[in-house]
Amino acid sequence: MPTIEHISDRALDRIAAYFRALSDSNRLRILRAIMARERNVGELVEMLGGSQANVSKHVGVLVDAGILAREQRGTYSFLRVADPQIHDMCEAVCGSVGRSLDRDLGVRAELLSVPAATKAGVGARGAGKRR
Repeated sequence: MPTIEHISDRALDRIAAYFRALSDSNRLRILRAIMARERNVGELVEMLGGSQANVSKHVGVLVDAGILAREQRGTYSFLRVADPQIHDMCEAVCGSVGRSLDRDLGVRAELLSVPAATKAGVGARGAGKRR
């Protein structure tokens, strides 16, 4: 398996397109729904509350990137995950974001527990003194 140091510029362009496909929260919602099980566009429209045209557009981006695959069954088009590696990547990214949020919440909790005078930049010696 090649590492990023050994990948051509053309391949890097393809990788960037893959990540662009994942850069929209609506597409991530679609991916989350399809990772649970195969779905058709009608189900996705109902779940996400968007228009069929909008959901179809987002699905098209994910299919074009090779993340999802579409299979026609009668009048319905069913979608499934085409790249099984997406599960591992999503777990890695979600774990990283989760740890970052935990750190941010920890910092926020620390800031909220600091006395008001210290938060305002007034030290204990300067509080209440007037010249």
